[in-house]
Amino acid sequence: MLRDLLAVRGEGLAHPLSVLEQQLLAVLRDAGIEEPDKQVPTTSDDGEQWRLDFVYPQHKVHIEVDGRRYHAGRTEQRADRRRDNFMNTEGWIVLRFTWEDVMNDPGYVVEQVLKALGRKSAT
Repeated sequence: MLRDLLAVRGEGLAHPLSVLEQQLLAVLRDAGIEEPDKQVPTTSDDGEQWRLDFVYPQHKVHIEVDGRRYHAGRTEQRADRRRDNFMNTEGWIVLRFTWEDVMNDPGYVVEQVLKALGRKSAT
C-alpha cells in the first residue's frame, strides 16, 4: 500500500523538511541570508544517489544538518562521510551542523554560512 502511495506521489515532489531543517532556514532568514535550494538530489560518479539538505549552487556550498535520529548510526555516518568526500572532491564546501549548533548557537551557524558564501560576518 505504501509503495502504491509513493508511486502516486511522484518523483518531482519535495521531501518534507524536518524540524531541524526548518529551524536552520529560520536562522538564515533571521540573519538576512537568502534561502538555499532544499532537498537537492545528486549522484556520485559511481551512481550512488543522495539528497542534499541545502545547497547554494552558485557558491558551491552544501549544508547538512545532523539530527541524531538520522545520523547517529555507523551506517548513516559512513554514508554521510562518503557523500561529504564526494562533494569535497568536486570542489564544494560542505558545512555540517548539529541540533545543538542550530538550536543553541545560531550565531555560529550564521558565521560559518557567511564565510562559506564569501561574505563577512555582521559581528
